[in-house]
This record gives sequence, structure tokens and C-alpha cells, in this order.
Amino acid sequence: MNQYTVNNDSDILNSVHAPAKWPGVIGTTSVVLGSLGILCNTCFASFGLLFQGMLETWMRSLPTQPGAPANRSPAAAADAMAVTRPWMMAQGLIALLSVALAAWLLVAGISMLKRKPASAGMHRAWAWSRLAVAAVGLCVGLAQTFLTSERVASITASTAQAEIAKGLAMTAVGTVIVAAYPVIVLAVLSRPWAKDEVARWRAEGLPEDSETL
Repeated sequence: MNQYTVNNDSDILNSVHAPAKWPGVIGTTSVVLGSLGILCNTCFASFGLLFQGMLETWMRSLPTQPGAPANRSPAAAADAMAVTRPWMMAQGLIALLSVALAAWLLVAGISMLKRKPASAGMHRAWAWSRLAVAAVGLCVGLAQTFLTSERVASITASTAQAEIAKGLAMTAVGTVIVAAYPVIVLAVLSRPWAKDEVARWRAEGLPEDSETL
């Protein structure tokens, strides 16, 4: 009877202190997405804030191919870009803010891999901030779609309905992609087993086996 009790207690102890796998998954994903976010958003912010005007000027200097429709000329493409330039600058500012959020996510991911209790709070704060920025981006994308579709359509010989449909599709897909990981993070960290794990880190300090993912 005593032997059974000792073995049973030992099994429970091993189960309780076994390293959880979800911090490794969340931490690794955050490091990867944070690194990619810094790279991609830096490029997009540079284009939206700096290089679009230069690209328009260069396109206007290109000759039109003989026999090509006027709406397919480089100048027509530059005109269409000029219509959306203020909105692209707004998206560039959002991308610049997203660079900071990506760096935040990278640091939070590294902290999560090290099983630091603060990493959970960093991820929650990042997730809500990222969703807020995604909401702003959604509003900008919708405004750009509805306010510029007719002008872009007149330049490119398209239709306003086609431009609106294309803009709505791009905005919806982009918002879903951006919002997916923050929602996953909030869902995972709200689970009782995740809260218990973080509480164990806080109560006991860094486990000796914390490097095991």
C-alpha cells in the first residue's frame, strides 16, 4: 500500500513538473514572425513613405509602346499610383508602427523560450496592440477602396465595381492574415493550463529543464 502511494505521488510530481510544449511553440513562432515582420514592414514602410513618388517619376519618363492603349502606358500606371499615394503613405505609417510591434514580438518570443513569467504579459499586450493596429489598417484600406476606385477605374479603363471588389478582397485577406496570430496567442494564454504554467514559472523561478522545448 505504501509502495503504491509513493509511486503514485512520484508519477504525479513528474507529471506536474514535466516541461510544457506550448511555450516552445508560441516562442518559436513569435521569433519567426517577429523577424519576418521587421523585414517585411520595413520594406513596405520604405515604399509607402519614400519610394512610391520616385517610382511614379521614373514611370512617367518611360516611353509608351507603339500601338499600346493609352490606359496601358507607364504614365497611366503612374497616374493610378498618384491617386492612391496619400493612402499608401498612411499604410506606410501603419507599417512603420508594425516594425516596432514586430520587434516587441521578437523580444516576447525570446522571453517565452526562456520561460520568463513576463513573456505571457508581453504577448497579451502585443496581441491587443496588433489587433488595434489591424483595425486601423482595415479602416484605411476600406476608405482607400471606396474613395479612389472611380478615379483609378477611369485611368485604367476598368470599372469602379471591379476596383472595389479587388480592394475589398485585398483588405479582407490582409486583415485576416494580420489578426490570425494575435487571436491564437490570446486564446492559448487564456487557457487554465497556460495560466497554471506561467504561475509555476513565477512561483518557482526558471526551471532547470526550461531549455527543453
